[in-house]
Amino acid sequence: MTNKRQTMILAIASLQVGVAYAAEIPDSAHSAMKVVGMARAAVSEMPVLTGAEGFDVDVFRQALRDSRGDVPYQAFLTARNVTDFVGGATTYSAQLASYDIAWAALEMNWVYAILLGDEDQANSIQTESNWLLGQHDLYLSNVVDQPSYVVFASTLYQRNEASNLAMSIRRVAADVNIAAHIPNAIDPEGYVRQRLQSVFRRLTNTADFIRDAGEAYSYY
Repeated sequence: MTNKRQTMILAIASLQVGVAYAAEIPDSAHSAMKVVGMARAAVSEMPVLTGAEGFDVDVFRQALRDSRGDVPYQAFLTARNVTDFVGGATTYSAQLASYDIAWAALEMNWVYAILLGDEDQANSIQTESNWLLGQHDLYLSNVVDQPSYVVFASTLYQRNEASNLAMSIRRVAADVNIAAHIPNAIDPEGYVRQRLQSVFRRLTNTADFIRDAGEAYSYY
């Protein structure tokens, strides 16, 4: 009888843990993560500067182009690209995570446009990003103002779900955190580095926000 009871408990626990992971960001998140991750790969291909030689902007930009191939911008160029991406998430916490990750991908395309000197593309992405900024509070509010069963997929394991989402966001934040590798000569006013730091802070703040929501909604 004891063995049977233990088996039932284990089965129920396994089922609950399975349900707990149901609110993860959609599989399509890998496409956004790839766009952001390519920034770190590009940095590793940049010419190493000792400070003794002159900085050649054209050489720097060619290194960036070589790292991205013939298509320097990847997938996330409009606000619609971001909101369509969010449509794959089924809970409010997952929607917020997807929103911030996809927005970060769009922002990294802006960084590339600026570094490559592509003013038209940079201005276009900036307009799209400004619209996303105005919508961000809606996604934050949905996590705060909705009942727990729609904020997280499981009503029993909110902390697990929140941790999974927060770690996904922090992974993207780590790839965004490359401001220190942008040379002064290519960004003399510091605007690009400031933007990268802003995206990093927004991602880490959202990760904390979702983690705290998991704590607030948890029954244990």
